[in-house]
Amino acid sequence: MRKWRSKGVRLQWLYSYLLVLLIPVVAVMGIYSKTRELIESEISRANSALLAQLQQEFDTNIDYFFSLTEVITLNSKLSTIIRNQRTIGVQERLVISQLLTDLRAYNLSRSTGASFYIYFPEGGFVLNESAYYTADIFHQTYLEPADVGIDRWKSFFQSGMRGFFTSQETYGTGPDQGIMYVHYLTDHIRGGSTAVLVIQLDQERLLSSLQHIESYNQGEVLILDEQDRILAASGNPGRNYSGIPFESTLREESGIAKLKHNGEEIVLSYTQSAKTNWKYIYVLPANIYSEKAEYAGKITFVAIMAALAVGLLLALLMTRRHYHPLAKLIRSANSRQKRELAEASLNNEFDYLEEVLDQVWESNTVMNEALEKQKTTLRSHLLVRILKGRLEQGFPADAVLPEHGIKPLSDQYAVLLIYLEDYSGFFLSHEQDEEKNRRLVQLIIANIVEELTEKQHQGWVTEIDNMMACLLNFNAQVTPEAAMEEMRILAEESLRFIGDRFHIHFTISASNIHQSLANVPQAYHETMHAMQYRMMLGTRIFIGYGQTRHEHSSYSYPLDQEQQLSNLIQAGEAGPAREMLERIIADNLSRSGISADMIRCLLFDISSTMMKAAMESGLENDGLFAGNLHILKALVNGATVMETKERLSEFLDQLCRLAEERKKKGKHRLKENVIAYIADHYQEQSLSVNSISEHFGVHPSYLSRYFKEQTGDMLSEYISRYRIEQSKLLLLQDDMLIKEISDRVGIFSVTTFVRLFKKYEGVTPSTYKENRRSLRE
Repeated sequence: MRKWRSKGVRLQWLYSYLLVLLIPVVAVMGIYSKTRELIESEISRANSALLAQLQQEFDTNIDYFFSLTEVITLNSKLSTIIRNQRTIGVQERLVISQLLTDLRAYNLSRSTGASFYIYFPEGGFVLNESAYYTADIFHQTYLEPADVGIDRWKSFFQSGMRGFFTSQETYGTGPDQGIMYVHYLTDHIRGGSTAVLVIQLDQERLLSSLQHIESYNQGEVLILDEQDRILAASGNPGRNYSGIPFESTLREESGIAKLKHNGEEIVLSYTQSAKTNWKYIYVLPANIYSEKAEYAGKITFVAIMAALAVGLLLALLMTRRHYHPLAKLIRSANSRQKRELAEASLNNEFDYLEEVLDQVWESNTVMNEALEKQKTTLRSHLLVRILKGRLEQGFPADAVLPEHGIKPLSDQYAVLLIYLEDYSGFFLSHEQDEEKNRRLVQLIIANIVEELTEKQHQGWVTEIDNMMACLLNFNAQVTPEAAMEEMRILAEESLRFIGDRFHIHFTISASNIHQSLANVPQAYHETMHAMQYRMMLGTRIFIGYGQTRHEHSSYSYPLDQEQQLSNLIQAGEAGPAREMLERIIADNLSRSGISADMIRCLLFDISSTMMKAAMESGLENDGLFAGNLHILKALVNGATVMETKERLSEFLDQLCRLAEERKKKGKHRLKENVIAYIADHYQEQSLSVNSISEHFGVHPSYLSRYFKEQTGDMLSEYISRYRIEQSKLLLLQDDMLIKEISDRVGIFSVTTFVRLFKKYEGVTPSTYKENRRSLRE
């Protein structure tokens, strides 16, 4: 038992603990992967936010540049200086002085950190917000320190472009490589002469903005114009980014791109201005991402190793601790079963214990089932004896009843009798074992009725006389009237619940309340008596004994009603006969307290009347006797009034249908006789509906209606059409006149003959005769 079996529980537990330990390890690895992605995402998001801030700052400055350009361009003094820049006199110097005053008011340095100047190439002088300079002096003062050559500077302003941004790198090589806006001005009145407005972004302020972003993640910032030329860059001035394919790489308005440049992997975070189409790019070496993620990875690895070591030690300790009680249990089972685990052909200790417990439970189950069957059988036998009054005199009920699970609450008793009507809806079509099905249904009803009874009282159900009976014992505090009402509610709830839930339908009859166990047989007799009234009151209902006490000794079915019903059947009048049948049954059911036996006798009499009417009518059909026998058997077997009435109605319809068919056969012969009579007498001018009806002894209107029903034609129309058909044969003879043909077919007037012929044939007799003659020729 101390060995670690390959399939033993101890080793399986250890594997399970280790497997559980692997779950947090895998989870930590997944968290590390997500952490790495999160670090990269946060760095990229921060870079994008800084670039967006830089873009907004530049867009604000550029908007101000455009506004300043527009104000300066529209200055009338500037137009005067541009126009007269070659010849500067006293008047022009006065205008220049006024213009300088305006330019000082336009000073940008306070809000944007930018400066500007206006270069007049034809006059060779420069104006800025502070003074008037010759071109050479301005160059020496401001441009020469930035290594800007004067010739290159002057030639740069010969392009004549309207307005553009550029870097001072285009005409200088010094360290102050800032961004400037160049705009060419003309005399907007006369045209011709030009000047150049140059707005320079403060180099220190530009570098401060760029280096602020650069310091965040040790990267570099680039600013590209709409043609992807670098306008400004932070960081190492010697680093060259000209080889990067910005146009093909940065296609979206913003995003992140990874590529290799000069043998180094870099990450580009970028955004593009919608106003200037400039691109603001943050260049970061890819190893910056990995350095921050690897630190988290090292911490994760150390934590995982420590968790594995501690978890393995705990797994061994827990396995040993949990296996100890199991080992004691197996030793105890071995001592009783005389069988060692090693000798068993089983996988592990639990299989061995399962086998041992199965054997014990199997023996206990067999014993308990035998005891339960005996207990149930004995209790059922005792209940039947109580219901039928077969207890011996001096029977010790107080001592015997509790031994069978019957512990009365009081001396108030009643009986419910259950008659099964239909339970086919509870079973499938292939479940045809009737005895097994019936036992299952009885078990369901017994359990539910007893459970409903136990809510306030007690009840015990047993099978008796192919029915089921429930002996009810009521609480001592309940009055007989309240007990009757609660018994009715119990019965109706049982009918509804079992019918709706299980599709098992039955009828319940109930006795009155009796005050001792000795009166239970009388209560059972009352339920049997009440159950007989299911044939009158219907099935699937509750019938109390109080509904059936007063009875008449006879039913009402006088001879004149019997004769009238027989006459209707022989006449084939199904509707009136059915109404009379229902009236006879309804009249007797409405009689107060008529007994079920009297109703059964009435139905027997009505069935006998129907059969006598069939025999008197001479109806011959083998099915009539079988149908009548089916009704009689149903009555003997306890069919209800409604069921028997339906069967009687079906039998009555069958009798009336046979009688009607017999009458129709006679009517068919009348139709054939009328047609034959017309064929024999159509030549007689006196042939008419009246003469035919007189010949056959029927009324003219009846004969017309009957002939219409049988043939679809009015009788007078049929006579006229028949005469015209016969005249068509005579018209084929050349030697006969129209008058002769009219007389031969029984039509006295030639005019009437011509009118009828044209009505049925569409042409006159003469035209018809000519057409036939031409066809023969």
